[in-house]
Amino acid sequence: MTAEQAIHICKHMTFTSDHIHIRLEKRVMHSPKRITLAKMRVMGCILQEPDTQIKLKDIAQHLGVSAGAISQTIDSLEKEGELERFTLPDDRRVVHVRLTRKGRTIKASFEQAMYPVMKEATQGISPNDLATFCSVLAHMQANLKQIA
Repeated sequence: MTAEQAIHICKHMTFTSDHIHIRLEKRVMHSPKRITLAKMRVMGCILQEPDTQIKLKDIAQHLGVSAGAISQTIDSLEKEGELERFTLPDDRRVVHVRLTRKGRTIKASFEQAMYPVMKEATQGISPNDLATFCSVLAHMQANLKQIA
């Protein structure tokens, strides 16, 4: 890949991601269950875990930010009753979080809002091209995880 290609790809990915986020946020902010994308990203990190609980530091690492940077979002989610913090008996120094029932319901609503946005964004793209696109993204994610 050339430097010019890298810049071109990065610009397209950033533009696309930003506009998907803007459309999602508009849909969710106008629904009865308002939630920000920052909160949704934290919720998504929690639900990606097999046992649906995760350490705060792991959320920060997954999102590429410091633990302090997500603390306000975590505080807000906890205050709204959407997640709960807890410690394990064998190591009370490490704080974990998990979604409450309310948090899981909101996450499901957000995912429902995602479908029409993604349908609009992928209109006119063939199923084969979408499959290739998903494969390329998965490969890029795997590459990035290896160098993280």
